[in-house]
Amino acid sequence: MKVNNCDRVTFEKHLANAYKKFEERSRYEWTLHLARYKKIANKSV
Repeated sequence: MKVNNCDRVTFEKHLANAYKKFEERSRYEWTLHLARYKKIANKSV
């Protein structure tokens, strides 16, 4: 069965690659700087 023109084998390869990237990136502590959105956030409150 194909969904969005993607067969099972292609999906499984993509999934394995995505998990590999996730595992690699999860080894690091990440920070997120949202200061540039402060004005927008204050308007919506």
